[in-house]
Amino acid sequence: MTTPEPLCLTGGAAIGRAIGYSRTAIPALVEERGLPAWRDRGTGPWKATPEDLRDWLRRERDAYLRDARQRRPPRPRTSGREDARGSAA
Repeated sequence: MTTPEPLCLTGGAAIGRAIGYSRTAIPALVEERGLPAWRDRGTGPWKATPEDLRDWLRRERDAYLRDARQRRPPRPRTSGREDARGSAA
């Protein structure tokens, strides 16, 4: 029997593990990048739903990929016969 997914993750450590950040990063992620986590009346442990965290991670990924494509033009394709410096082998 599988364990059901929790309705709410509680604590910065649990939330951090779920999204790949340290627990100490949670307040800054909430404030600066819109991480959907909260504290009851501004105190106590951080809380977040797994569904909200998944959605946030997807938005973060999509924004990163979109920005990366805009910053860097696609690399020209090579025949595979060039070394790392672009010189013919």
